[in-house]
Amino acid sequence: MPVAPTNLRETVLFFARLRAGQTAADVLAQIDWTGVSRRQIVHALLDRPPANADEARSDPGFDATAAATALFHSADFRIDLAARLMRHFPARKRIFFVHIPKSAGSDFMAAIHRKMPTVSLAFSDPELLPPPRLAKRLADFARAVGGSDSIFMGGHTNLSWYLDSGLYRFGDRLLSVLRHPYEISVSLANYIAGRFQNCPDLTDQDTRIWAETLRMSAADIAAHEPKALALALVVRPGIQPINPICTFLGSGTAQSAFANIQRAPVEISCLSTYTPWLKETWGIERDRRGNASTPYICWDDLSSVQQSQVKSACEEDIVFYDAATKAFSREGRLSVMGEEIVAAFESGS
Repeated sequence: MPVAPTNLRETVLFFARLRAGQTAADVLAQIDWTGVSRRQIVHALLDRPPANADEARSDPGFDATAAATALFHSADFRIDLAARLMRHFPARKRIFFVHIPKSAGSDFMAAIHRKMPTVSLAFSDPELLPPPRLAKRLADFARAVGGSDSIFMGGHTNLSWYLDSGLYRFGDRLLSVLRHPYEISVSLANYIAGRFQNCPDLTDQDTRIWAETLRMSAADIAAHEPKALALALVVRPGIQPINPICTFLGSGTAQSAFANIQRAPVEISCLSTYTPWLKETWGIERDRRGNASTPYICWDDLSSVQQSQVKSACEEDIVFYDAATKAFSREGRLSVMGEEIVAAFESGS
């Protein structure tokens, strides 16, 4: 049997042994834990010494396998798991993706997941990734990381977090994909209406949160046709984000986004160039995007009042998006760098 791990890197690499139908417990049971202390197990899964004497104590009859399995299922194991794991492979180039809502991010992350080891802040959320799914994601990572020179991290994460968390290093890569702000609002309304159709009992975390925000029960939602529901959602406060592009790239204003994308080289593609960019840059061909919303409504279905409300909610995004559009036109490429967007904005042409 393999020797017991002493750090998170060694522990996660064991998950390459995970087979279909197996759990984390099955993987950990393959390790020789004979004579291993609770202190070592804490280091192996949490990357730290025991927090106190009780956490360090190995009582008579201590079962190291059971203790390791229990720690895998604990909340402590998930704390900063993605970042901790990425730091265990410092030689790999880090690729960070800022996922602006409804801008092909889910499709991009799914495509990249097949090409290189990936981590996500969702690792820390047991509702998004319950233990069996987390074990599978760790197994995918363990199998891919040995043959890759890069590690990918993506999610609905602000650019500032990547820059200020200590994860981004000079020479690493930062990416994002833009979409017209009006399209984001309409697509999100369509997406939520579709999720309610696919999960009418509201058992999934996202549908439950949206229903609570709307103060609607499953019966209330079922009483609405999807198109009517989408039309109601497109300008609903608490559902529609305000200036999502500038919120994820900055702190909500175009100026903050312009400032942030000058702190490090950020490569930005656009939904209109996304498919050829995916092929040219990443060697990935896609016939259709994953996680695309059912088009219950389009922009022309909105009333003039609704259109005005949407425009008001994304005025800062329009400033940024218009500058990006000018940069794409000037550079003639499938993606542009943040500095080129700023230059286009400052030049006014």
